[in-house]
Amino acid sequence: MSMHSISASEAKNRFGTYIEAALIEPVLIERSGRPAVMLISVAEYQRLKRHEQQQWPSLEAGYAAMAADEVREQEAGAWINGLSKDAADETW
Repeated sequence: MSMHSISASEAKNRFGTYIEAALIEPVLIERSGRPAVMLISVAEYQRLKRHEQQQWPSLEAGYAAMAADEVREQEAGAWINGLSKDAADETW
């Protein structure tokens, strides 16, 4: 899917034209030459929201697994540090 890229002043001057264009493909509106706003149709917005809602459970599970891995790594590090401290405290 291609898209139009226009300046904010052009969007202001020809807003109706770009509303019609956004019904077919996204319109990127730039401010000072930098991407600022994306004009999309309601149908495209709804499609994106459905996709987000479908993907959220798997993303949430992935984040939970990463957090659990981080906790295990911290616990293992603390345990190893404790062993190292104990070994350093022992005199031979």
